[in-house]
Amino acid sequence: MGVGEREDWNERYASGSHGGGEPDAFFLQAYEDYVSPLFPNGGRALDIAGGVGRHAIWLAQRGWDVTLVDVSEEALRLARERAGDTAMRFVRKDVSLEAPAGSFELVLNFFYLDRGLSRALEDALRPGGLLVFKTYTQAHPELSGGKGPTHPMHLLDSGELLSAFEDLQIISYRETVTKKGVAELVARKR
Repeated sequence: MGVGEREDWNERYASGSHGGGEPDAFFLQAYEDYVSPLFPNGGRALDIAGGVGRHAIWLAQRGWDVTLVDVSEEALRLARERAGDTAMRFVRKDVSLEAPAGSFELVLNFFYLDRGLSRALEDALRPGGLLVFKTYTQAHPELSGGKGPTHPMHLLDSGELLSAFEDLQIISYRETVTKKGVAELVARKR
């Protein structure tokens, strides 16, 4: 990601257009159904392109050791502010992911698509760890009234997540077209 894109994201966060603080409903359901039963005492979590920390802070407040990664300094500034005294790590990083193999029980990726990161996300998980992933599909532009991404580089083909993480055990997968086209995945490292 170039400097121009980073500045664009800084401007978006500064304007408040990407500042939602409530966790995504799919995340909360995945946590209740899959994460909490497997990791009742928490563990290490990685939130990729986590923005202002809506998921990372929520996890950290429940005892998880969380690392929030985002390209935007402004997003991380807002996340630090929102986190207050909640202990967690904030990492400003471009799209590459350099995490020691098997480092995390939980990896989150919400509304960010970099097809080149699939292997790194898998590798970051420890055996038995979970990947919770949600982003837009090709159906999104026509369903969203022009809101959100429209470039195919940022939109999944139907079923694409299933093949992107074929080395993981797919626990839950669905594509929806209610108000916006999205794909939601929960997968476990064998």
